[in-house]
Amino acid sequence: MQPQLQPVDRLTSLPTELFEIICRDAQADPSCPDLGLASKAFLHVARQRRFETVRLKSYRQLDELCGMIHLHGYIQNLEIWLPVDYGVPSPARLKRLICGLTSLRSLYVKNSPRLARELLAPPSATTLPNLTDLSLDQCFESLADFPHPFSPQLYASIGTYAKLCRLSVTVHDATTSRQLPSARPEYRGKPIPSLGGSRSWAITLHGPFAESPAALDFVASFQTIHALNLRTTSKSDVFASFVDSIQSPQQVQHLGLARAFTSIRPDDGVRDLVAHLPNLESVEFGNDVFRVALLPTLATLASLREVAFAADSDLDVRSNGDLGALLDGPNRLAQIRSVRVDMALVGRYDWRNTVKPSMRLAKKHGIRLHGRMYDDARAEVDD
Repeated sequence: MQPQLQPVDRLTSLPTELFEIICRDAQADPSCPDLGLASKAFLHVARQRRFETVRLKSYRQLDELCGMIHLHGYIQNLEIWLPVDYGVPSPARLKRLICGLTSLRSLYVKNSPRLARELLAPPSATTLPNLTDLSLDQCFESLADFPHPFSPQLYASIGTYAKLCRLSVTVHDATTSRQLPSARPEYRGKPIPSLGGSRSWAITLHGPFAESPAALDFVASFQTIHALNLRTTSKSDVFASFVDSIQSPQQVQHLGLARAFTSIRPDDGVRDLVAHLPNLESVEFGNDVFRVALLPTLATLASLREVAFAADSDLDVRSNGDLGALLDGPNRLAQIRSVRVDMALVGRYDWRNTVKPSMRLAKKHGIRLHGRMYDDARAEVDD
C-alpha cells in the first residue's frame, strides 16, 4: 500500500513580505473568515476577521467565551447584552477574560452590574490596553448598590485605562420601563479633580439628572471634554445646571441634547448651555430640545459647521417651519456647511412635500443635507 501523502502547505514557506501582501488582499475578501480552513498559515488573519466583533446575549455565551482563551486577543469590539445575573461566569473567569482582551477597542455592556464593577476597578494599568470606548447601559439599576449611579467616586479608576477616551453611561429611573426608585439617600459626593487625566473625553450621560447632583459632579470631574451628550429623563429643566460643571467650555466641540419627556413650559436651559460653549462645531438635537428661538444663539457660534436632528427629534418636518427658518429665514445659520436629519419619513408622511423645499433651500446656500430622512428620499427617487 502506498503511503498517504500529506498535503504540502506552501504558503508557510513564502517570504514574510509576500505573505503579508497576500493577507492584506485576503482581509478585503468576504470569505476571509473561512480562510483558516484552507491553510493554517491563514489562521491568524482569519480569526482577526471572524472575531473582530463579538455579540453575546446570554450568560452561557459569556461563560463559553471566558473559556476560549486562545481567541480573547482577536476581539476588537465586544457587545454584551445580558438578562438577570445568575452568577455565571465566576469572578475569576471574568477577570481572566478582561485581562485577555488585549486588542479590544470598544466595549458595550448592558444589564450586568457585576461586570460593570469589574470594569470600573481595573487590576492594573496594562488591563485592556487598547480600549477607547466603554458603554455601560442599565448596569446601575439597584438603588441599594448604586444610590447615585453618576457619582464620580464610582468611576475613580477609569483613568487607569491607557487609551479610554469615550464613556457612555445609561441609567433608567422610575419614569421608564426599568424602575429605579426615586427616593435616594442624600448625595454626599463631590467632583474628583482630573478624573480622566489630561486626555480629551467624549462623555454621554442618559438618565435622571435632576434627582441628584451626582451627574453635575461627574461632568465637573473631567479636565477636558470635547464631546458632551446629555439625555435627561427628568421632567424639570436640567441643562442650564451643567454650565458651571464644564471645566473647559472652550474645548467642547460637539453637544448633543435630548429629553425623554416633553417639557411643560419653555425654558432657557438649552440656550444658556449652548451660549456657554463658544467653539462648538456641531450640535445634535433629540426630543423636545430644538426651538426656532435658539437660532440667534446658534448664529453666534463662529465655528459651528453642522446641525443634526436625532431619530427621536420632534423637528417640525411636515410644515418645514423649523428647517426653513434654519436654512433661509432671517436668523438662518450662514456659517453651517451641513444639516443631518436622522428621522425616518418615507411611508409616514408625504415625504416629497416635506423634503423637497428644504433641499431647494440647501442648494441655494450650498449646504449639504444628509442623514436617514434625505438618504431615504433620494433612494425613493432613484427607484
